[in-house]
Amino acid sequence: MAGPPPTTLYATPTTLNLGTAVVGSPLAGNFTLVALYGGPINWGPITTNDVDFVVGAPLSGSLAAGTATTKNVTVTKLLPGTFNALITIPWSGGGGSGVAQIHVTATFVAAGGVLNANPGSVAFTTNVIGAADQDVVITVSNNTGGMVTLTGADVTGLPFSTPSAFPVNVPNGGSVPITARVSYNVVGVFTGTLTLHNPVSDLVIPLSVTIFYLFSVNPLQNSSRATLMGFINAGVGMPKKFDGSNFNSELAQVLIFNGTLWNNPGNEKVLRRVQVFYENVGVCTGLKLDVKCWRPTLTPAPGQFDTVSDTITIGNTNADSEEMSAFFDVELTGDLIVMQLSRLANSGPVSILGFIPHFEDKGEKVEGV
Repeated sequence: MAGPPPTTLYATPTTLNLGTAVVGSPLAGNFTLVALYGGPINWGPITTNDVDFVVGAPLSGSLAAGTATTKNVTVTKLLPGTFNALITIPWSGGGGSGVAQIHVTATFVAAGGVLNANPGSVAFTTNVIGAADQDVVITVSNNTGGMVTLTGADVTGLPFSTPSAFPVNVPNGGSVPITARVSYNVVGVFTGTLTLHNPVSDLVIPLSVTIFYLFSVNPLQNSSRATLMGFINAGVGMPKKFDGSNFNSELAQVLIFNGTLWNNPGNEKVLRRVQVFYENVGVCTGLKLDVKCWRPTLTPAPGQFDTVSDTITIGNTNADSEEMSAFFDVELTGDLIVMQLSRLANSGPVSILGFIPHFEDKGEKVEGV
């Protein structure tokens, strides 16, 4: 028949890291002694192999079975470096005896020592919304005189993040890679920070990126054949811009041509319809055509314009930049024909590629006919 379990004194944790501090500053931590099974258990005296690691009094005592006591250890060093100590606790009682041990580590860094980040700031590549994430590796180097632990990171700025895992130790004279990431999932000009927390001094790395919607800078350089319609107001004194989160675009735009579709007094033209070519950048429910036709015989008074307007919906939710076309039905006759295109407010984005007017000749006017 098995007897009772042996009397045991258990120390937890068996490995204790007190962290990092500047030389001359104290570090402290706790460990616990637990009496298991029989008892009482007499423990102590507690000793260390480094006199700078000091365990709080009392250094000896007794524990009944199933009870515990918590002890404190402190250390202060005047030189930088990583220091290790072994705390030893002999015990006896209940017919048994033994030794519990705790390995303690403490790191001290030189006053005025610093962590460095290279690069010290990150300007991510300007790119289109929906592009693949971009990662930039930041090298964090340590010249503090002792190992420094990066305990965690905070990231500000909507599209920024870090996939790096923490905590991570940076050895004295060494370096570690930390990754900053941008996700191209929102449109705008963004700034933020990556803050690396550590006991010496938080390391703050500025971040910045510009993300645009669908189009590169080519239209702005007049090297694109598309005319963009569907901007939003970014604020007072700010440029108009596309916003992938706001397809409605609260500002209306008007495209006014500096010429006429037809200008030949005495010869009428019938404008049946206008075909507009566009790039599919989403759904626009308010693309409007206004056509004015000068007709000298128009009643009730001569010398007036006849006007026809038509509003259509173009594009689809695929927003795949496919080139497409649509028709405005007009049916207007006159000697002088002019037009303008508008995108109504809150109706969606438009990228116009061109247009073709579809005429039917009526020929020369005959008096009295």
